[in-house]
Amino acid sequence: MSWNEIFLALGGVAGVAAGLTLFAKLVAEKSADAALRRFEHTLKLAEENHRAALTLATTVDTELRTQRRAAYILLWSLTGKLPQWPRNDELQYSDLRKLSEDLRDWYFQTGGIYLSESARKVYGNAQERIHAVLAEGRTGAVGKAHYETLRKACSALRTELTEDLASRRESPALPTSGLATPER
Repeated sequence: MSWNEIFLALGGVAGVAAGLTLFAKLVAEKSADAALRRFEHTLKLAEENHRAALTLATTVDTELRTQRRAAYILLWSLTGKLPQWPRNDELQYSDLRKLSEDLRDWYFQTGGIYLSESARKVYGNAQERIHAVLAEGRTGAVGKAHYETLRKACSALRTELTEDLASRRESPALPTSGLATPER
């Protein structure tokens, strides 16, 4: 069978064009199916990677909060040497040097690595204020102005710790619809 006979058997130009169109359609469908399968596979991998990243981030965040909480409890208690109520009238200037050393030791041995950037700044500010007072070289009981300055610095540090731990955040509102109400 010659090419002319095949050509005529297919219906001439119209038949060949229809055959080519059908062939092109099949190729396009196969290509589209393959592209869709590749896209679905890529999407599935992206979803798995996203889930893994979320799991890792959640685990790291949970571990950080747990370790931060333990460290912050110790720092909180150190700053308790300068309470607002009642004022610690027994506090001596020599106690401030010890407080600064205790804060330093806490920073390098226990919790400095857990401080957020903002808490680190407030911690540094408290240490700087203590050292500014100590630089005056006074002895005896801490004066009222110095006490108040340092108390505020320690209070600001404690406030920042609560921000890091979100411990003073309001409890989320619970839904009330559908709940049984107690009888009176």
